[in-house]
Amino acid sequence: MRVTLLAQGAAVLANTPVSSYQDGLAARKVMTAALDTEMLTATDDDVVLALGDLRTAVHQDLSARALQAARLITFTPPATLPALALAYDLYDDTERADEILTRNRVRHPGFVPPSPLQVLAV
Repeated sequence: MRVTLLAQGAAVLANTPVSSYQDGLAARKVMTAALDTEMLTATDDDVVLALGDLRTAVHQDLSARALQAARLITFTPPATLPALALAYDLYDDTERADEILTRNRVRHPGFVPPSPLQVLAV
């Protein structure tokens, strides 16, 4: 059952966009660790080999896609700003305000505090 779930998880990862370099590496770390753990507990040689092949594929795929993704940088706004204004200042695109709010768990879109934020590099 666990092997099937790991295979399905790998398939989901393969079809999920990598939103940033750091997110891609984090997903790779979690998935390869889970596969490593399962490989240590598997008793069937064929299962171990299949898990090893899957681990290699996941590692290569997420590494390649992470390299193509934007990097996260730390940005501190000069003052409390609405998310729309911040998105426009950073990206010339107000539609990216939700991205800033979600990534940084900002409570109110009208008041993004002047504290360090993780944003995608332009």
